[in-house]
Amino acid sequence: MKITKEKIKDIAEDLQTGMSVYINRETLETESILNWDEMYGEPEFWEKEIEKIEKEWTDYVVLTKMSSNEAYQIMEDFVDEVDDERKFIQDSKQEKSLCKF
Repeated sequence: MKITKEKIKDIAEDLQTGMSVYINRETLETESILNWDEMYGEPEFWEKEIEKIEKEWTDYVVLTKMSSNEAYQIMEDFVDEVDDERKFIQDSKQEKSLCKF
């Protein structure tokens, strides 16, 4: 079983909006819950989802938004791996170029 590109896009969007994404390793089911370290909110609103994860999921991973330092480091590492710098520069000047990487 693999996570679809559409699901990866949904996960990325949830992370961008301050959610923590829980992924059930067995079923690949996901639950997105507001990340209390980044946001203010009502924890009671998410009790049902948290309870489901804790009681029903035996093997899961939690994804959280990267810090800006981590994201920058990934971009730096990526640039170091680019083989064709000229093509990369040309591609990066196109509209919405970051979405393609």
